[in-house]
Amino acid sequence: MARKTKAELEAEAVARQQAYEAQAEAEYPARLMAALERANSNFTLTVKDSVFVLTDNDNRKAYKLNPTYTNSNSWDLNDFEQLVDEKERAEAEQNRRYLARQSALAKLTKEERELLDLPKY
Repeated sequence: MARKTKAELEAEAVARQQAYEAQAEAEYPARLMAALERANSNFTLTVKDSVFVLTDNDNRKAYKLNPTYTNSNSWDLNDFEQLVDEKERAEAEQNRRYLARQSALAKLTKEERELLDLPKY
């Protein structure tokens, strides 16, 4: 098998990069819509100047997501997806703790509830 020339190797690298960018551009609208759906419970969505503006319900910080693909917009979307992931993990952990507490409280006897001054239900 013959070795490839430097020009052939560079041409292959350029072709791989172009294929990657074409795929990223094709996937961008679906990623954006999925991120907007997932952010629905923790963010308030508005549209201003043809840009999606998502305001965090907890700290009122705003994040802007552009509907058109560019490398920069893709990075912004990636950062936002990571933020949504973190919020979902925190919410799941909070729910897990709540359910564990409720399970533990359900196991208490009437006398134990009275000793701990817990409401009767």
